[in-house]
Amino acid sequence: NISASGAEYLAEALRECPSFETLDISCNKIGSDGAKALAETTKLSGTFFELNVSMNNIDEEGMVALAETFANSPSLQKLHVGKNKVNTKITRA
Repeated sequence: NISASGAEYLAEALRECPSFETLDISCNKIGSDGAKALAETTKLSGTFFELNVSMNNIDEEGMVALAETFANSPSLQKLHVGKNKVNTKITRA
Protein backbone atom coordinates (compact mmCIF):
# COMPACT_ATOMS: atom_id res chain seq x y z
CA ASN A 1 0.00 0.00 0.00
CA ILE A 2 1.11 3.52 -0.79
CA SER A 3 1.07 5.79 2.27
CA ALA A 4 1.10 9.58 2.48
CA SER A 5 4.90 9.65 2.41
CA GLY A 6 4.89 7.26 -0.55
CA ALA A 7 2.51 9.59 -2.40
CA GLU A 8 4.83 12.50 -1.65
CA TYR A 9 7.77 10.58 -3.17
CA LEU A 10 5.60 9.66 -6.14
CA ALA A 11 4.62 13.32 -6.61
CA GLU A 12 8.30 14.28 -6.56
CA ALA A 13 9.12 11.67 -9.19
CA LEU A 14 6.23 12.79 -11.40
CA ARG A 15 7.63 16.33 -11.43
CA GLU A 16 10.53 14.87 -13.41
CA CYS A 17 8.08 13.38 -15.92
CA PRO A 18 5.89 16.30 -17.00
CA SER A 19 4.22 14.43 -19.85
CA PHE A 20 2.37 11.82 -17.80
CA GLU A 21 -1.34 11.55 -18.60
CA THR A 22 -2.98 9.08 -16.19
CA LEU A 23 -2.40 8.05 -12.60
CA ASP A 24 -4.42 5.38 -10.77
CA ILE A 25 -3.45 4.91 -7.14
CA SER A 26 -6.85 3.80 -5.91
CA CYS A 27 -7.15 1.43 -2.93
CA ASN A 28 -4.16 2.81 -1.01
CA LYS A 29 -3.71 4.94 2.11
CA ILE A 30 -2.37 8.26 0.84
CA GLY A 31 -4.68 10.35 3.03
CA SER A 32 -4.97 14.10 2.71
CA ASP A 33 -1.24 14.79 2.85
CA GLY A 34 -0.64 12.51 -0.10
CA ALA A 35 -3.61 14.00 -1.97
CA LYS A 36 -2.26 17.51 -1.46
CA ALA A 37 1.17 16.48 -2.75
CA LEU A 38 -0.38 14.94 -5.85
CA ALA A 39 -2.60 17.98 -6.35
CA GLU A 40 0.47 20.21 -6.46
CA THR A 41 2.13 17.93 -9.00
CA THR A 42 -0.87 17.75 -11.30
CA LYS A 43 -0.95 21.56 -11.42
CA LEU A 44 2.47 21.47 -13.06
CA SER A 45 1.57 19.02 -15.81
CA GLY A 46 -0.04 20.37 -18.94
CA THR A 47 -0.83 16.88 -20.23
CA PHE A 48 -2.38 15.26 -17.16
CA PHE A 49 -5.76 13.79 -18.13
CA GLU A 50 -7.02 11.42 -15.42
CA LEU A 51 -6.44 10.89 -11.67
CA ASN A 52 -7.95 8.08 -9.61
CA VAL A 53 -7.55 8.42 -5.85
CA SER A 54 -10.64 6.42 -4.84
CA MET A 55 -10.50 4.54 -1.53
CA ASN A 56 -7.51 6.40 -0.03
CA ASN A 57 -8.77 7.78 3.30
CA ILE A 58 -8.73 11.35 1.97
CA ASP A 59 -10.65 13.82 4.14
CA GLU A 60 -12.14 17.23 3.33
CA GLU A 61 -8.81 19.07 3.36
CA GLY A 62 -7.25 16.79 0.76
CA MET A 63 -10.42 16.76 -1.31
CA VAL A 64 -10.49 20.57 -1.45
CA ALA A 65 -6.90 20.58 -2.74
CA LEU A 66 -7.85 18.08 -5.44
CA ALA A 67 -10.99 20.03 -6.37
CA GLU A 68 -9.03 23.26 -6.71
CA THR A 69 -6.51 21.52 -8.96
CA PHE A 70 -9.30 20.04 -11.05
CA ALA A 71 -10.93 23.45 -11.45
CA ASN A 72 -7.65 25.09 -12.52
CA SER A 73 -6.23 22.39 -14.77
CA PRO A 74 -7.69 22.47 -18.28
CA SER A 75 -6.14 19.14 -19.26
CA LEU A 76 -7.53 17.21 -16.26
CA GLN A 77 -10.78 15.65 -17.49
CA LYS A 78 -11.44 12.81 -15.03
CA LEU A 79 -11.03 12.85 -11.26
CA HIS A 80 -12.12 9.72 -9.37
CA VAL A 81 -12.55 10.31 -5.64
CA GLY A 82 -15.15 7.77 -4.49
CA LYS A 83 -15.11 6.02 -1.12
CA ASN A 84 -12.95 8.45 0.83
CA LYS A 85 -13.54 10.14 4.20
CA VAL A 86 -15.65 13.01 2.89
CA ASN A 87 -19.09 14.16 3.89
CA THR A 88 -21.88 14.76 1.39
CA LYS A 89 -21.66 18.55 1.70
CA ILE A 90 -18.10 18.73 0.33
CA THR A 91 -18.75 16.33 -2.54
CA ARG A 92 -21.46 18.64 -3.86
CA ALA A 93 -19.26 21.75 -3.70
